[in-house]
Amino acid sequence: MLLFPFSPDLDRFPAAGAPERLHLGFERWAETARESTDPDLRAFMEDLAADSKGQALLAALFGHSPFLTQAALREPQAVRQFAEQGPDVAWEAFWAALKKEIAQSSEQNEAMRLLRVAKRRASLLIAMADLAGLWDLAGVTRALSDFAELAVDSSLGLLLHQAQTAGDIE
Repeated sequence: MLLFPFSPDLDRFPAAGAPERLHLGFERWAETARESTDPDLRAFMEDLAADSKGQALLAALFGHSPFLTQAALREPQAVRQFAEQGPDVAWEAFWAALKKEIAQSSEQNEAMRLLRVAKRRASLLIAMADLAGLWDLAGVTRALSDFAELAVDSSLGLLLHQAQTAGDIE
């Protein structure tokens, strides 16, 4: 497997703001890898933690944000797609899958779950692209705005559908 077919700027990665979190983050990453039932994902996670660019990326996540640490641990597939295909391909794949899932969701609890998971994945992908210096401010802002618009539109659409079904509106 080819890690980072693009060139993240290692100098761009910020030094850990909370170095004490790094060790714990890497321990939890290794634990998550060991517990994975997918041998390919497990191998990727181990390879990423052994790669200098991978270490820099993970350190930037683990050393700055508990939210991004949790996101990386819960969404290692998103980290993998980013590391193997780059931010643009990873974002487009995420975006296409999200639109499809939302279009198929008509139940409120399921839609809410989809949006929570999507928020975590979007945050992780956007942060990695930003931290690696691969998206400029306009690209980061565009992705955040696009996601916010989709979340609001889909939430309102679901609420309107429910109101129509209940006979509250025509």
